[in-house]
Amino acid sequence: MRDLNAVLDATGWILQAANDVNDSYIVGYGLRGTVKRAFRADLASGKVVDLETIPDGGNSFAWGVDAHGD
Repeated sequence: MRDLNAVLDATGWILQAANDVNDSYIVGYGLRGTVKRAFRADLASGKVVDLETIPDGGNSFAWGVDAHGD
C-alpha cells in the first residue's frame, strides 16, 4: 500500500479512496476543497483529473474504470 497523495500530482486534493485500477488509470474519490469529488489518475504522467459532478450535484464518486479510461 502507498499513499496516493505522496506519489501522484494531487495538488489541491486530499485523495481518500482508490476504487479501481487498470493498466493506465486509477479512479476513486477525494476532497477538493470541502466537496468529495471523483478523480482519475493517469499512471504514466501521475496527473489527477477531477471528473466533476452534474450541475448542482454536490459530491461525486468513481467506482470503476474501463480500458479507455471511462
